Amino acid sequence: MRWSEDPIDPAAPGVRRVNFAYVGPTPPDMAAHIERLRERDTRAHQLRIQRRDVPGFRKPPLDDKPLFVSTVPIPFPLDSNDAPQIELSNIRGYESGVAFDLVARESAAHSSLLGERFNVSHRVKSKLTGHIYLGLVLPQGKVVTNKTCIPWDAPEDTDVATPWMYGAGGYSGQKETGATYFLSPRPDPGGIVTFTIAYPEVGIDTASSIEVESERFTLPRSSD
Repeated sequence: MRWSEDPIDPAAPGVRRVNFAYVGPTPPDMAAHIERLRERDTRAHQLRIQRRDVPGFRKPPLDDKPLFVSTVPIPFPLDSNDAPQIELSNIRGYESGVAFDLVARESAAHSSLLGERFNVSHRVKSKLTGHIYLGLVLPQGKVVTNKTCIPWDAPEDTDVATPWMYGAGGYSGQKETGATYFLSPRPDPGGIVTFTIAYPEVGIDTASSIEVESERFTLPRSSD
């Protein structure tokens, strides 16, 4: 029996699954196989955590010339009376993906910046405020979230098909705070993209969702 760390097609000729068991010390060939797997996984982990950037198609283009822009905000239905309105805003479609802002707005002025109490970005700025959870269910059923939107969570650079969401910059004002996300590639047309948020630190304990037709992210348009 040959131990291999390479991917094996279970349907390939000569490949079969073997139920393997032993008593006593680990057989030398199996021990060597386990050690090779450990070293491979360690190298892969080190490469991931050292990654600091992603290819251009995984983030908003530098020229910022979208195919279409939708400025009509899409609010989340929230039960909390204390929370500001949270909405999708400023949707921009590019060849490689879709950028959008997740925005928190309130009508009453406060003595401190809204961004000091609400964090709609993917990064934890303080233990007190934590950060909002944002998850997208795409038409093909795949899920992306803002828990895995920093470079070391991205697919391989050569992978142009796996959906992934990049966490870009943000801003904060007296009555408004927002963060930009970039989804690539653009969702397939003819389906629904479900956006879900939750934010227990600020009282949004029950997840809130909105459904957006994927055509909104695929059809070239100047504005709504």
